Amino acid sequence: MFDEYIESVLIFTGIHIIAAYSFYVPFKTGQISLGQAGFMAVGAYAGGIMTTKLGIPFPVALIMAGLIAGLVGVFVGFPALRIKGIYLLLLTLGFSEIIQVIMETELENVLERHEAGKGMLDALGRYAPAFGMIGTLIGLVAMLSNMDDPSKIGAGMAAALLTTLYGALLANIMFLPMADKLALRSSEEALSRTIIIQGVMAIQSGDNPRAVESKLMTFLPPGQRPVEEEEAA
Repeated sequence: MFDEYIESVLIFTGIHIIAAYSFYVPFKTGQISLGQAGFMAVGAYAGGIMTTKLGIPFPVALIMAGLIAGLVGVFVGFPALRIKGIYLLLLTLGFSEIIQVIMETELENVLERHEAGKGMLDALGRYAPAFGMIGTLIGLVAMLSNMDDPSKIGAGMAAALLTTLYGALLANIMFLPMADKLALRSSEEALSRTIIIQGVMAIQSGDNPRAVESKLMTFLPPGQRPVEEEEAA
């Protein structure tokens, strides 16, 4: 029905209409609030996480994001009921900055948790062959203690060497591949959350739709960016 440019302009126009009306309502009561962008950022971030990470359909995520933003507004609004004038302006202005700090801090904590899990798997991958060698040494000691019976030497040697094989298999088939996969998934989630945060903050700042698109496209590899011919089509 519309090309991508007109559709993006209409979407951002609707967003700014909502933002302008949310500023107009408290202004009519004699108060000035600049926290609307922060609450919009909360809803946008929640909606982005629900659609990209949780797989929730967009209409459902849209309603839930609005409810989450409303609940946050109620939670923040009650302490601010007695604040008026310039103090309300400063409080709501700071709220928008706090939202950005919270989103970035959450991303840092997620990456730290992923790094801790990867570190544990890397450690298991390093130590498994060493424990296999320890098992081999123990098996060799047990084998050498029974040198008076040559028929048991072969079985003892096989059992001793198997522990080294088990250690190598656990390290290279289980622990190290799991660590690499976790690192890959962690980088994908970090990229996804970074794109969401940058998009939310760009919308909150009132950037031009084309500027927002160009900014977010820089996070994608060149091969995944749509070419001009596809955009024109």
